[in-house]
Amino acid sequence: MGPQVPLYPPVLSVPKQQKPTFFDSVKEGFSFGVGASLARNVVDSLFSKKTDCTELVRQYESCMKNSSECDKQKDVMIRCLAEK
Repeated sequence: MGPQVPLYPPVLSVPKQQKPTFFDSVKEGFSFGVGASLARNVVDSLFSKKTDCTELVRQYESCMKNSSECDKQKDVMIRCLAEK
């Protein structure tokens, strides 16, 4: 006869999980806070430029309706849009 095959698969041991310590909680909270702050700054910087340029576009359009000397406003608006 050949080798015997066991009827049941071998039992795998599950590693015991440790409870988080106070320091682990502080580290996790600090990491979350830093990540949230970075994300907020990135989003703010993206949208603040867009808002600033939108206001410059409005100023330029207003100038064009009221006057023909709008080269300065046009240059500022174009620079803002180019930086984006």
